[in-house]
Amino acid sequence: MSKKEHKASVDTTYLVKRHLKLDGEGDIPWDQIEKEIDQLMGIDEIHLVKEKHTISVAYDASYKSLEDIEKILDTHFIHTAEDWWTRTKKSWYEYTDNNIKDNVKHKAWSCHSSGSSDKTKK
Repeated sequence: MSKKEHKASVDTTYLVKRHLKLDGEGDIPWDQIEKEIDQLMGIDEIHLVKEKHTISVAYDASYKSLEDIEKILDTHFIHTAEDWWTRTKKSWYEYTDNNIKDNVKHKAWSCHSSGSSDKTKK
């Protein structure tokens, strides 16, 4: 069994995988979009399936979010589908991305940590 190698810019502790349906019209440069997203720092892997109009992406949620990927899609006039299931998944993805980012910034506190008691400073 071989282990998958991840990009150096990805902390696997915060690695998330997202799958969404896309909407877009006209001649869509799928390969170019895939390359642009893949070059973002924190993106581990990206797959655009042209026939199904879907995106599958894995990224370090402590550094990137779905919004960063959507910005690139928007420049090519592509957006996530507006059906109920896609909107629900997208909402959940955004919530968990924000939660991960908030938890990474949080500094743990404990009354048992060294230096927190005046008794040790006699």
